[in-house]
Amino acid sequence: MTNFVDAIKQQMHGYTIKKMESMQGHDGLAWRATFCKDGKEVVTAYDDGWGGPVALTVHDKELYAGFVAKAKELEPEGFEVEGALAGMIADAAENLKAITRKAKSAVLVQLVGDTQDEYRVVKMLPTLENIHKVKAHYGDKLQCVINEQLG
Repeated sequence: MTNFVDAIKQQMHGYTIKKMESMQGHDGLAWRATFCKDGKEVVTAYDDGWGGPVALTVHDKELYAGFVAKAKELEPEGFEVEGALAGMIADAAENLKAITRKAKSAVLVQLVGDTQDEYRVVKMLPTLENIHKVKAHYGDKLQCVINEQLG
């Protein structure tokens, strides 16, 4: 079975977010997040939600060089690639947070043929008994139960 949660974590490229704040902005989501690598703060990124570039405050120049290298690897011909990488990591972290929150009150499943980002919410408490019922209901159509991947 495909690991839905690991696929989201891969989008974070080994970075974690120490603190993230977000709200609806004029032209999308406004957010601020501090990105860490191996527990060390690398950079704080800020998107004001008005459609301009992401502002960055570097905390560790050596680790930031790795952040820039990863951004250029992902988008070799890109413009302001560091901000784009920060946005991608922030989106993945927000998605994981939302999925974790939903998984506390429902069974989340991904079926064969669903896209990588697609999942379904079965409105049942995520008890072992209910998860077994969901598995029996979907049978071979079931690709994974996301609740089990979250632990």
